Amino acid sequence: MENILINITTEPIKYKHISWNVEIRGREIILYQIVENIYKHPDAPEHATISKIEEEKVLSYNIIDKKAASLFLLKNALDNISNFIVTKEDK
Repeated sequence: MENILINITTEPIKYKHISWNVEIRGREIILYQIVENIYKHPDAPEHATISKIEEEKVLSYNIIDKKAASLFLLKNALDNISNFIVTKEDK
């Protein structure tokens, strides 16, 4: 697989929500949205697009703030969801 470096300087033409991610960094809890952004290819804007997975910061709170409670609940749910994923071997 080859890696190609392309400098994207335009706004995405569309995006698709993929998932949420919650991280604790120091004394801050942060909610990120993981999105797939679609850009026009700079060398062929009318014929090709570039798909790029990106993480966008939505909001953050100090971990002792009451507003952080909902992010802790979401983080725990996301961390534990793998216990409920059914694979083909489980069926």
